[in-house]
Amino acid sequence: MAEKSTEKEWYSNKELFEMFQGLKDELKITRDAVKKYNDIRNNLNDVMIRLTAIEERAIGRYSAGKAVREWGGWLVGILSLLFALYKAGVL
Repeated sequence: MAEKSTEKEWYSNKELFEMFQGLKDELKITRDAVKKYNDIRNNLNDVMIRLTAIEERAIGRYSAGKAVREWGGWLVGILSLLFALYKAGVL
């Protein structure tokens, strides 16, 4: 004695179709947003790499300039001493 279900369906086929169309549109918007985010993220990574390279060059230049300032005086002093000794006839 099988009884047929007399319960009404929650949504009609038309309503389900319209819901799926709405979800399809929202999914497209989400995909576009994710693609845009990924592009922005890639650009940010490129900028970070370039910025790091610029910072490293600046640090290298500063270190080279600092070395010249710190050791340049010693070099001039030694050359002056050698020149004075040469002039005095010791060398």
